[in-house]
Amino acid sequence: RTVAECLSALEAAGVPCALYADPGDNLNDPQLVQRGLFSTVHDAAGAFQGVNPPWRMSGSASALGARVPSLGEDTPAVLHELLGLGEAEVAQLRAAGAFGVARAGKPAAG
Repeated sequence: RTVAECLSALEAAGVPCALYADPGDNLNDPQLVQRGLFSTVHDAAGAFQGVNPPWRMSGSASALGARVPSLGEDTPAVLHELLGLGEAEVAQLRAAGAFGVARAGKPAAG
């Protein structure tokens, strides 16, 4: 039987049922798109569709951002601006391995 035939038979028998939609189907669902459930997000690998939270909060931005920061990109702002750490304190943390271990010639994030 086709999916439509199965749904029809189940509904006729009073069985609660719904069509299963895979993620690709949902990304193109007009109702979900209209509700703003999806956002295009960019990262180092390119653009992709992300799912926004299905709720709204007054006074708060709950939607996805337009891009994903690269590893360590926001570390200086967090350490200096939000946490108020000075260069000497950050150097001590870095020396203690707080930001991970460098790999293949790349500095550790932070």
